[in-house]
Amino acid sequence: MNNIKWDASMAESLLIAGIVRRYSRIIKDLAGEDAIAVDTLSLVMDLTACHANGCPLRLAELAKARAVDLCHDVQGIQRHMDRETGKLTGCFVPRYARSEPPDPIATARHRGAERNALIKGKYDAQRARSERSARRPK
Repeated sequence: MNNIKWDASMAESLLIAGIVRRYSRIIKDLAGEDAIAVDTLSLVMDLTACHANGCPLRLAELAKARAVDLCHDVQGIQRHMDRETGKLTGCFVPRYARSEPPDPIATARHRGAERNALIKGKYDAQRARSERSARRPK
């Protein structure tokens, strides 16, 4: 069994608790008396595991998100959480997932390759034009 990381700062834990409270209220408002009680402990654990094990979330933005976006992310995390690894499965990516900063070296290599392809493309186009003009009968 893999070890799940539960590392969350106090601020992150408070945001997760606020997200869970808001989600519980939304579900209660939508379903009324027929609402099934939200298992808040499991939900806090799912959100914390998701955030700490490979899919960091923009928690402050998620806490203020539209109800439909908040429900999408929370229910998706609940549904796709592998509770043995703490990772999301099924290619699910929450709308409020934080994108990691790009690797500057990989970005520079990519830009260099794009630049080289552009230069080569211009060179090939000029070469093709000159070959066509050389083949024309005078």
